[in-house]
Amino acid sequence: FPSHDNISGFVLYFRAFNNQTHLKSAVAQLPLDVVKVKADNFLGLESGSSYGYVPLATDWTPLFIYDNPLMWTNLNWANHQLTVSYTCGVPDALGNGGLMGEIPDFYNVEIEFELVPLFNGI
Repeated sequence: FPSHDNISGFVLYFRAFNNQTHLKSAVAQLPLDVVKVKADNFLGLESGSSYGYVPLATDWTPLFIYDNPLMWTNLNWANHQLTVSYTCGVPDALGNGGLMGEIPDFYNVEIEFELVPLFNGI
């Protein structure tokens, strides 16, 4: 396993927890892509890149990448923060993800996040 001395950054991934395939209610379900998630720099990670609003899926999907091997520092909560935002039911440019015509109810889905380190030269 690579040494922590070789860490150059990280990728933040997300997915529906436990491979849940739909948002569920007591009587209906909705496709996962009605939920979109975005991670942005809030503090100290300006050179990182956001993937914008990404539809929720069952596979691990990247939200934010920070790779800065020349300026790597030990990240801490006081100086390095991301903001995670969610939308639900906002159609994309193709009209996917809207909620018009769906059964009104309380729907739920658990979302899982994973922070994966990047290593210099690996």
